Amino acid sequence: MQDIETERLLLHVNSLEEMERSMLNGDEMSMDFYHAYKYHEENEPGYDLEWCRLWDFYLKDSNSVIGGACFKGQPNEKGEVEIGYGIDEEYQNYGYATEAIGALIDMAKQNTGVKKILFEIEHDNYPSLRVAQKLNAEFIYAVDHMKWYGITVHE
Repeated sequence: MQDIETERLLLHVNSLEEMERSMLNGDEMSMDFYHAYKYHEENEPGYDLEWCRLWDFYLKDSNSVIGGACFKGQPNEKGEVEIGYGIDEEYQNYGYATEAIGALIDMAKQNTGVKKILFEIEHDNYPSLRVAQKLNAEFIYAVDHMKWYGITVHE
């Protein structure tokens, strides 16, 4: 996977070394994904480790990191892959998450093994719900306080 440029953002895919450095600086998400990467590398030959990377969202005009995303592992046997994302609160409501996640979905579409992109969103996380809706994700189901949405990219 390579960095992606959108109109206003640079989406930088972190290397294993960058995730390790962030982990050592106390970043919990980097720690989770670093350990997931290492686990799959050591225990699951053939696992596509590219799906265990974190993406940082940089504003192109200021080079500031404003958020990030991750795919939560390689596509499952049904071709489903889950995406998680977040934007720093001061940068919400400007369309940055929609722009970034739209670009990551376009990238995932290039992999014919991906059939559906899934979003797991807390029922009261209105900014993330808006992003899923703007990207035309369809409501799938709700369990407890979580809602699941999906975007079919290949039949």
